[in-house]
This record gives sequence, C-alpha cells and structure tokens, in this order.
Amino acid sequence: MPGGTLNWDYRYVWLRDAAMVVGALTRVGGEGTEGRAFLNFICGYAPRENGLPLVPFLSLDGQDPPVEEELDLAGFLNSRPVRIGNGARGQLQLDAYGNVLLAAKLIYQRFGTREHWPVVERLADFLSRHWQEDDYGIWEERSKQPYVAGKVLAACALEYLSEYSNTAEQRDGSLGAAGEIRAWVRKHGLTREGAYAYMAGSEGVDVTAALFPVWGYCEPDAPELLVTMQVLERDSCQGHLYWRHLNGEQARREGAFLAGTFWVAQYWVMRDVGKAQEIMDAALRYASDLGLLAEEADPTSCEPLGNYPQTFVHAALIGAAIDLRAALQQEQDDHKQPT
Repeated sequence: MPGGTLNWDYRYVWLRDAAMVVGALTRVGGEGTEGRAFLNFICGYAPRENGLPLVPFLSLDGQDPPVEEELDLAGFLNSRPVRIGNGARGQLQLDAYGNVLLAAKLIYQRFGTREHWPVVERLADFLSRHWQEDDYGIWEERSKQPYVAGKVLAACALEYLSEYSNTAEQRDGSLGAAGEIRAWVRKHGLTREGAYAYMAGSEGVDVTAALFPVWGYCEPDAPELLVTMQVLERDSCQGHLYWRHLNGEQARREGAFLAGTFWVAQYWVMRDVGKAQEIMDAALRYASDLGLLAEEADPTSCEPLGNYPQTFVHAALIGAAIDLRAALQQEQDDHKQPT
C-alpha cells in the first residue's frame, strides 16, 4: 500500500514470473519463440549460489543480482524505505524451479522437443532431493517455512518430467519423490478445517491453492479443495476480488491481488463458467484504457496498487481466458449435439 514499508526492487528476470509468462504464451500458440528464448536465457546465464542450481532471479543481462540496500529516499506517497537490489537473491524457492519445469513441459509437449534437457534434468533432480526443506515460498517471505504450494508444484513438475527421463531409475526416482510429497501434504499440509494450508502448521489459506487442479495435482472437486475454496470465499474475497495470504500484520493492508483473482477464475472455469466470468469481469474493471493491469487493486478507491504493469498478472489472465474460451466452446458444441 502507498506509504507502507513492503517496497522491493523487482527490476529483474524472475524465474517464477518469466516461466508463468512463457507457459501462458506457449498455450496461446505460435512458434514457441518466447519459450525457447526463455530456456536459452536461464540455461545460458543463470549462475548458482548457496548450493542452489539456479538463483531465483537475474539481471537483464544475465548477471548476478546485486545485494539489497536501502537508500535515504522516499518513494511514491512517501513510501519508505526505497530499496535497490533484492535480498531474495539467495533464497530457496521451490515453486520457482517447479514453474520452470512446467514451462519446459509445455514446450516439450507442444513442439516435440527436449531442448536444454541437462539443465531441466538438474532442476528436477534438485527438487527430488530437496523438496522436504523449508523455503521462502511463492511470495518470497523473509523467513524459511514449510510452504505447501511449492511442494505441491514440485510434485506436479516431477510427475510431468518423469516421462522424459533417460533411464527407468531416473523416472522412478522422480515419481518416488512426487509420491513422498503427496504423502507429506496429506499429513502436514492441511488446516484443521481440511483446507490446503499456506504453510504446514498454519490455518491460513492462500489463493495459490486455486492452481492445484490447474497444475494437475488434484481434481477441482477434491474434498480438500472444496473446503479450500470455501475458506477463500469467506476470508479472502470481496466483490469477486481475492487477497493473497502473507505473514505479518502489514500484509493485511495490501489491495486485492489480481493474479490470484484470475487464478480463482481459472479454477471456477472447471466448475461454474458463469462464476468464472463474473470473477474475471470484476478484475478487468481495474484495467487501464490500454488494457494494462497492476499487481493489486484497491476496491474502495478503485486505484491500481503495486507494480504496474505486471506481466505476472497478464499471464494469469491469459491462462484463465484460454480455459474459459475452451469451456464456452465445449458448451456450444454440446448444445449442437442431437438429443
């Protein structure tokens, strides 16, 4: 929020965000230029740090990201501190690697290729061996915790990429790790209400869970997910807009999170097309006259908040729009069938 302290320097190429954008563009169609360029970039430049196979983000020229420092300046509406660099440079972010693997899987499926497999294989092997570790989560929190979404995404990525393994031993290793993750989530990743938790041991629920059936982790009507969506409606929704869950008091002052809102819409495409359209329409009301969307929106003032424009949000919109179009086409085809 303007005047707040949650100000971070995001002027970098983030594995997670870029992979989601690549996945969305690959699903749209085309010749795969964007996806191949993404794989070329991370495989050609990405350095290792602190034992990680890749750092979570890079500068635009592929160099090591700078360390974080605070400047004696005030930002927009006196927001402080102003930071350059980003302390997330050495973070373990399981979902960042998982998203890269999902983007690779989409490219492999669509174009029948297996380019940069050695790097993709290295990421899959790392997730197989390190998924049980605490990480910093999709929202790059400042403390390591057992965040559930990153482990769920790791399981999905390992299952998908196992079919490209060079050996049966490698395939079995990936599937074995994915099975262990699923068992861990069943035991540790649910709230007392039976919803998917933001992190193990907590009662908080995050909009990222709406992507679990999109990733292929579970069915949209799985009991745990039905409870999860009920909790999100109750605790994190206002006027068809959804908030993400963060640790800390100041996080509650954030605006509605538009990428998460589109993720929820994408979920509802699988169950109720009408509701999905209502959610998308609510978020699209905050687009500029050029059709650009900010990271967040203030439903009271109708102002855009956070990073603007944010490709992360537009990738979420594309994913929801692709699935909505397919669902509407299926409904139309079903009506044409003779009774």
